Amino acid sequence: GEWEAQCSIMAEGLFLLPAYATGQERDEGLARSAVTGPLDWGALLVHLAPVLQVQPTDFNSYARQWSVACLLVMSIGQMHVGEAATGKAAQDVAWDIIAQRKEVLFYHQYLLPYVWGRLEMGDYGQAYRQVEQIMGDRKVAVSRPLNPTMVQTPMATVDLNHALLQLTAAQPLLEEATGFAAEKPAWDRLLPATRWCTHYALLGDWSAATIAAINAQAVRATTPTQLNAFDLARYYETQALLRAGERERAQADADALAAALGNNRRYRLMWLRMQALLDHDAGDHATAIAHLREATELAEAMGLPGEQWPVAAALAAQFARQGDVAASQRALAQAETVIADLAASITDVALRDHFVREARQRLPQG
Repeated sequence: GEWEAQCSIMAEGLFLLPAYATGQERDEGLARSAVTGPLDWGALLVHLAPVLQVQPTDFNSYARQWSVACLLVMSIGQMHVGEAATGKAAQDVAWDIIAQRKEVLFYHQYLLPYVWGRLEMGDYGQAYRQVEQIMGDRKVAVSRPLNPTMVQTPMATVDLNHALLQLTAAQPLLEEATGFAAEKPAWDRLLPATRWCTHYALLGDWSAATIAAINAQAVRATTPTQLNAFDLARYYETQALLRAGERERAQADADALAAALGNNRRYRLMWLRMQALLDHDAGDHATAIAHLREATELAEAMGLPGEQWPVAAALAAQFARQGDVAASQRALAQAETVIADLAASITDVALRDHFVREARQRLPQG
């Protein structure tokens, strides 16, 4: 969960790899000095030029392989600390190298961070097209991933289907991922465990969502951090527990996350959504509105439209309960606008219409 430190380490590696690609001596002191303070993506990209060249040498191939790993890990970290633009830029460079190499192993190993990043940025259409292409290539590929039970591959498609509100398509993949994860370490088991709660919450099956929330919390408790990668929808667990009358458990979970937040903006956004639900349950609607307003501002500042429209919808509902019709209508209009913007990236007409219809059904009705 120490995402800032992870970004610095990956950036240091990226400053060393170009020298390796060209057979030059690596200046580790220069690499360390280059990553003190905020990351200068422009300078790093210029420095990466030798790695970005397609050269048929063993040194270059090795450097490109490890550059992909560093770039994608760094992109995840950048998005987790709220630097979405840098995260996306790093991901774009990494995926260009992956596409050039055309290795099935790379596609499967890195599909989840790629899809997650695209969904974070609201590029639903590109995420869908990439998954469709890779799943199609998978059926005819001669080579196979080294680990056919890799949890991340089906989880990428589950996350995509949840974002597009294709719940029927998500379930068999979620079942597959759960089977793959059964004998794996906690982090692998946490990925599907958290998605079951999301899945049942989106279906409106709150009894099943409660059971899933308790299971997810049990798995999470065995990990060393509250800030696990790709574990960013805990507000569904909060909602399920509150509906089941488990307020004390829900508050304890939110408090545990709050204690670990530090200056992490991405996880603070999730905590704000969790705490707003707890505020509402306690009848403290003014505080719920304050938390949702901050969440809206944070989602907009970080460029996270997939978070922005549900928060705006929740804010509209809170204003309506307070009798502030004008504020409710403004928040609802914002949610509608964001949904339309997300839909605009989806070129498949049937899929786009399905997403818009399902998303609008989840907005508060006047």
